Amino acid sequence: DQADNAAVDNLISDLENWRREGTIAAKEVTADKGRMNEFGLVQPKLRLRLLGPGAPAEIFFGKDTAFEGTMYVRFADSKNVILAAQTVRNDISEKPDDFRDRKLTDLTTAQVTRAILKSPAGEIELVKKNEHWEIVKPLQARGDDQKIGDLLAQVTNARVQEFVADDSGDLHAYGLSEPRGSITIYEADDKVGRTLQIGAVAEKIKEAVYARYLPRGAVYALPHKTEEILKARPNDLRHRRLVRPDSHNPDRLTLVAAGQTNPRPPHQAPTRPIRSRRNQPPTSTQLPPP
Repeated sequence: DQADNAAVDNLISDLENWRREGTIAAKEVTADKGRMNEFGLVQPKLRLRLLGPGAPAEIFFGKDTAFEGTMYVRFADSKNVILAAQTVRNDISEKPDDFRDRKLTDLTTAQVTRAILKSPAGEIELVKKNEHWEIVKPLQARGDDQKIGDLLAQVTNARVQEFVADDSGDLHAYGLSEPRGSITIYEADDKVGRTLQIGAVAEKIKEAVYARYLPRGAVYALPHKTEEILKARPNDLRHRRLVRPDSHNPDRLTLVAAGQTNPRPPHQAPTRPIRSRRNQPPTSTQLPPP
């Protein structure tokens, strides 16, 4: 599944800044066979394996030391016991779900250029052209940018309330074997799209609905308001104003009366030259004040 970047970055940062507070040499530990067990490092309950070029050996986490905030640690390829801060252990002691991204998608509303909504009422297709939304199915009409943006934000801003199951199992229990509806969002040049399927209302999770986001391959519990997507109708998303002029960059407004073939040229105020009584250009003393 998609990882929570903040949680992973925090773990990596703690690893990079992890300091050695002290070391118990291997010869001291091997001299007393019971000491390694005393440190909790014979069969440690918690281990960390890092993958990649230059990665260290597996790390074993033992018991806490007598010094506050420190614990016993050793690497799998060494008998030396290290005293180190508990920060990394605290990071990886979290549940696996705590490392999963609760933000449903990394797409933003501004990145979406097309959407297809399927519900029991039918199918609605929306397309963004020249920074404005249009309804292209089941009718051709100008879309309301604000209302369509709010609709898409139900997906792009959605946060997982609970991680329920992997979607490779039986989806019938979640109402997702035959979803009540779905919405597929596309970004520019995306031919496949990202589909969110809406299933049944979650019975054991308060104010939640089961959903399946295909790019991530899992079943989630999303806030109950997410199912409002399925209530959208074409007339709800239509632009109600008669015209949609570009008010940010006006150039000219031309009015043409019925039956008039040539539009009236832009109005210009008449101009009259200022002259003296003898029909000569006035001097500076004869000009009216500004």
